[in-house]
Amino acid sequence: MEKVADNLIKKVSSGELVPINSLWQSKSLILAFVRRWGWKLCRVWATQLSTLKPQLEAHDIDLVAVGLEEFGVDEFFAGNFLKGDIYLDQDYATYKALNFDRASILSLPKQMLSSDVRKLNSEANSVGISGNMKGDGMQMGGTFVIEKGGKVLFHHKQTGFGDHPKLTDLLSALGLNAEKVEPEPSCQSKW
Repeated sequence: MEKVADNLIKKVSSGELVPINSLWQSKSLILAFVRRWGWKLCRVWATQLSTLKPQLEAHDIDLVAVGLEEFGVDEFFAGNFLKGDIYLDQDYATYKALNFDRASILSLPKQMLSSDVRKLNSEANSVGISGNMKGDGMQMGGTFVIEKGGKVLFHHKQTGFGDHPKLTDLLSALGLNAEKVEPEPSCQSKW
């Protein structure tokens, strides 16, 4: 994470610009890089991550999401899909430095019909999460577990639209009891 440490990100709730390394200076965290705020699969993923919030809070661990575009962030924020702080990487600097892939036009049919996408889409529908197809839909994201001070304990870079790590893997990386997590899928309440 050293190569992105000084990249500025914008906190959605306040508009404040902060260096990304400020996120892990005083606390460990789960840091999710979201593909698109309006994509319902990203919203489902955020709700799944949010099921970890009580356990994370009990150990003074943050939950943070970073996304790319202003477009859709207000709706994502208002929908309270993530029970944590939300930031924008306005110039893609962090996504580029972390070498997150971009999908190609030729891969779209395969991406959209993958079992991961179908599963998450079904889950989103079952809990009433909707979305849209607007914005940069080609950028992939990823998820990191970062220890206080900046050591990366776990990282997962998306290879497909519905590709996300298991919640148990995130907790295990933090040394937390992964048995307290309900089996995936974990979205249960209507939004």
